[in-house]
Amino acid sequence: MLDQDFIKSALIRHNYFPYQRKNAEELPPVFSSEELADDLIEKILALSYKRKSRGYDSICYRATRFNNISRPITIPHLKPYFDLVDVIARNWEKFHSIEKNPKSIIRPREHDDGRIIVMDYETTSEKIETRLHNSFGTKYVVHSDIKNFYPSIYSHSIPWALIGIEEAKEKRNPNFWFNQIDQKVRRTNRCETNGIPIGPATSNIIAEIILSKIDEKLQSKYERHIRYVDDYTSFHETKESAENFIIDLENYLAEYKLIISINKTEIVEQPTSLSPNWLSDLSLRMPKGKDINQSDALRFLDYANEIRSQYPDGSVIKYAVKSIASRLDVNAEATFIDYLLNISVKYPIVLPFIETILSQRPIWMNQERKNKIKVLLQEHIKYNRHDIVCWLLFYVIKYKIRLNEALKRAVVDMNDCLSSYLLFLKYPDLEYLAERINQIVESGDEYKLDNNWLLIYEAFRNDFIENPYKDGVFEIMKEADVKFHSEENLTEGVIKLG
Repeated sequence: MLDQDFIKSALIRHNYFPYQRKNAEELPPVFSSEELADDLIEKILALSYKRKSRGYDSICYRATRFNNISRPITIPHLKPYFDLVDVIARNWEKFHSIEKNPKSIIRPREHDDGRIIVMDYETTSEKIETRLHNSFGTKYVVHSDIKNFYPSIYSHSIPWALIGIEEAKEKRNPNFWFNQIDQKVRRTNRCETNGIPIGPATSNIIAEIILSKIDEKLQSKYERHIRYVDDYTSFHETKESAENFIIDLENYLAEYKLIISINKTEIVEQPTSLSPNWLSDLSLRMPKGKDINQSDALRFLDYANEIRSQYPDGSVIKYAVKSIASRLDVNAEATFIDYLLNISVKYPIVLPFIETILSQRPIWMNQERKNKIKVLLQEHIKYNRHDIVCWLLFYVIKYKIRLNEALKRAVVDMNDCLSSYLLFLKYPDLEYLAERINQIVESGDEYKLDNNWLLIYEAFRNDFIENPYKDGVFEIMKEADVKFHSEENLTEGVIKLG
């Protein structure tokens, strides 16, 4: 069983910001909560709760997927999040079985970098082994997932999963531990009962608490099913068994007020490919070994771009770029960066992989490429792509790129907290950013403050504004000079991704 101290440290220091992928690509590597030491956490936990009936709102951050459709990610305010983490850690022994659920691929565990959740699929060999083990002797495979999963979670269903539906409905006393988890989840989300914050690892833990109970019911009737978060795969000897699995899954989800995704549910006759066709296709063309030369790299990327239209549901370009980014010879690196800059107008998800090279040889960031960064910034501001703008601003800060007034104003006008935060680090005296901060503070709107709490705190820490919060959290952090950004990671030649 995981140690309580580790759980609290992991959830606050390492899985608070949405760094859940193996290489932490969701945000540029400048944001960090590692300075939140144990004594500060305990001081904040000891503060009285000022918004019991209203709760707090969160920073909303949009992450771009391979198809350029964004998904919302949230960064909860510190006070309700710390309270949620505390009640989870203190009661872990009551539901620690989620650590060993054999049906779940993503489970809480202690990772070397301090995280408790890393949201990566199995390696290719592990995935094939799991598939071969489960599919032997079967003729049909079911694929299904849950419609709009995290936004659909009903907070009262958390106690239902923890102690049973009937018992939870009878024991409504808010002081019971299981009701405390429900209550703390709601306080991160305006005290609403529908939806939980997506981004911090607490969301994964809540998901595992609920879905592990459904796994237990499915396992009692169907031996071979696996789950990746809310994505189900099951193997069956008959089509009737496959159809019954879908019916049972739908019924079990309904008990927790969740709905199956009809558009993503299918029964496929075996044998089927062990990996997507696009992955097999790319693997055959992928350059082998290290020190990939320029011509081989470009041929491979061109081929990935050529077949991309055949596989609209696959992240073909991202996979191709990621596969070779750290294996190029020196002569191929500059061309690779230019290639990525060119295609990132249409496929912005490749932008993080430029840093794989630049962190080793920042000399490649010449004036021509700096100008391209500015052009890309203007382009992606237009589409309100929060994560892409943050990555571009990361390059702006780290590689000392100067922005004109129009670009600065355009970033501010996005009304994105994290982008404005990075702009504040680069231009702390920017007049219209100061005006925007003051407008938020003077509005008196608590939730608008919460939507921008990171920016508001940084302005307060630097004595630009008085603290608009009355809960005491910011004062504690300012006294300890807590920063939510890593100055080291804004230094040339420090970070390597991939």
